[in-house]
Amino acid sequence: IFLVEEGRLTLVLMGPLLYLSAVLLLLLDPCVGDRMVSIQKGPLYRVRGTHITIWCNVSGYQKSEKPNFEWSSYQLSAPQREMKIISTGDSRFSYAFYSRRVESGEIYIEKIKEDSVLLHIMDLLEIDAGVYECHTPNTEDMYLGTYSAKTNISVIPDTLSITMKSQVFMQNEGDSLDLICQVLMATAQHTHISVAWYVIPEGKDRNAQKILSLSKDNILLPGPSYIERFNTGDIRLVKIGDTEYKFSIVKLQHSDQGKLYWEAVEWIQDPDGTWKDIVQKQTNTVSLTIKRLDKKPNMNNTAVKNSTLNGKENHLRCSVETQNIHGSVWLGSIIMGWWLVLIITGPCLSE
Repeated sequence: IFLVEEGRLTLVLMGPLLYLSAVLLLLLDPCVGDRMVSIQKGPLYRVRGTHITIWCNVSGYQKSEKPNFEWSSYQLSAPQREMKIISTGDSRFSYAFYSRRVESGEIYIEKIKEDSVLLHIMDLLEIDAGVYECHTPNTEDMYLGTYSAKTNISVIPDTLSITMKSQVFMQNEGDSLDLICQVLMATAQHTHISVAWYVIPEGKDRNAQKILSLSKDNILLPGPSYIERFNTGDIRLVKIGDTEYKFSIVKLQHSDQGKLYWEAVEWIQDPDGTWKDIVQKQTNTVSLTIKRLDKKPNMNNTAVKNSTLNGKENHLRCSVETQNIHGSVWLGSIIMGWWLVLIITGPCLSE
């Protein structure tokens, strides 16, 4: 119904014509459309005891309004009962079942952008398995689109184990080193494994440096400081059978000294095609000490201090001392020689 008042044309909406306001709103404001909430596609297989995240996005809302996000769950034991977890707009949203974990920060929401958030669960429990719903409350006069989306979380046991014999190595520069590590897993789902060797150099506040890794796609990747030695074949990593990996350094350098450890990561492919690391393990460290080889050997020669008659035998002794290289391969060489220096003495000559 149109009314003319004081030269102005007024549109009056009544009854079923109320829906027309939504159409006009869309025509006048191109930034507004159907509300659409999307969530990370499931099922998502995650390992018990690990830190997990679930993303949720919203689009089609009025830009003047800041969307709030509410998370709820439907547990396997009661799939029809909604359990409120956490909200960005209501601090009292959580049910008692979740309130302690929310208050302690074990469960929280991270805002990535105005229209995108991550739900964090720091320590995944078996009872956390089930359906998760992300809901964005409506703040407008009408409902257009979808305001919530759901995904499924499956909690699986941690079956990854990694072992290496604890050892202490005292090696010399130029020696070789071989270390073997075993990785076992029994995950029912199809997963991949990546492995890597790290060294913590000697000294205070030294961060671990990656030496060499084997990716989940079986690609060898050296650390930044080891690219040249990897290209020359000085550091190597090979898989032995189904469960063992051998890491080798052909010629040790003094810079290799420190504490070494091995890391294994288990990966699973999510329904959206991305690969997610679901659990990682590290071994205890192995201590490696490298002894420098003497660049110049110490030499000592002695002779018996007595006069020797012509034609008689005399004994001279020369010894060369270097570091103890017992058990290692000598990579250098020693060349020895004797020289005779004649000292001529006689009566002084006078003019």
